[in-house]
Amino acid sequence: MPQSNPFGRFQGRKSQVVIAGTPAPVTAEARNFGFTRTGAAQMSGKGAAPNAHNLGRGKGERLFGRNGEINASDKKELIQKIAALVTGSQDESKTGSERLFERRTTDEYAAIQARREEAVRIARTDRSGQGFMVLGEVLGEEVYETLGREGFSRNCLMVRDLGDKEVGRIRVRKKDVVAQISTTNINTTRVMVRQYWVYPGEYYLTGYASMEEKEIAQAGSELLDDKYQDLLEQIMVQEDAHIKGQWDDTVGTFNPLLTFNTFTPLFFSQGKINVDHWGIPCTRCVMAWDLWNDIAAEPEFANWFDPVTKHELILEGKLGSLMDVQIITDAFRYDTLRVLDDGEIYFLGPQIAVGTITQRRPLQAEPTNRYNFGQPERGWFMFQIQGDAVFPRAISKAQRVS
Repeated sequence: MPQSNPFGRFQGRKSQVVIAGTPAPVTAEARNFGFTRTGAAQMSGKGAAPNAHNLGRGKGERLFGRNGEINASDKKELIQKIAALVTGSQDESKTGSERLFERRTTDEYAAIQARREEAVRIARTDRSGQGFMVLGEVLGEEVYETLGREGFSRNCLMVRDLGDKEVGRIRVRKKDVVAQISTTNINTTRVMVRQYWVYPGEYYLTGYASMEEKEIAQAGSELLDDKYQDLLEQIMVQEDAHIKGQWDDTVGTFNPLLTFNTFTPLFFSQGKINVDHWGIPCTRCVMAWDLWNDIAAEPEFANWFDPVTKHELILEGKLGSLMDVQIITDAFRYDTLRVLDDGEIYFLGPQIAVGTITQRRPLQAEPTNRYNFGQPERGWFMFQIQGDAVFPRAISKAQRVS
């Protein structure tokens, strides 16, 4: 077993990333392992190209001030700068691997890489396997934190931890409703609820990261970045896509599908009213990235916009509030991590009204290898046991039509 854990039991100095198009380092909330958030805007180099809003390196004012807030004189300018940040994050001329390479060439990445190199070296030479287990635990911790910080599911639904031998059940405030519940094969089914409890089936969220010994020797600690992204693609995308599928299944149960050509404050209020009129306050909306361009192009939105200026919250997809409805987007995720289609928006009530996720313990990470099959390959298998149910009255979907 290693003499010391180079990750400091998930504690220690915070890593740094550089906002795209700016020379200023920004302290991230990531743990000592140094993983970036799931988006492109926080990558260094040219992840967001310089544009007319003077966001480029050495041109005009910096996008963020020393206090970690966007530099903007009023709400209209703030909306424009967030739009530029969103647009820059969708630069399709670069793949996720290219964006990772850009970040790896920055100065602040060197210290993180040195810690990882030492951790990988210790893990490879540890014959007991404990060193490799530590790497898996840290990866699992980072993935689990990202689920709670950036995943739609855990931002919009209640999460309830279950103890051993405890039956997963979800309290229903109003009987004679329809619920979408998960089944054991992660499919969903529609049920009529006539009692005060719903008992959803449980399923596994799983992810598997594998690497050959020659890959570890050739790529070293940089390979951990790729495996972290691979696990997010398998676990976070699987969970968000599953919950989004349940939201889609609720269309027409109580709230009809709303369609629009132009996204305006009037239409936004209509979507909000779809949830409000059931006596459930609309508190959140999950919005595709391209709709922010409509918000930036419509000056009237500035009259209703309550901004979030902290870069940490913006890069997590929390852009502010419109008419007291919090806006959440997947704009800053890699294209492989996005689950919303262009032009989609979901209006949602409070977490307790939208639904609940039941889970048995946090994400578990187990080291694996294929040595007994004659293959020099090792990795980690990660899983979590959970169930969920959502309730249609608190969910209203809208879609742009061309």
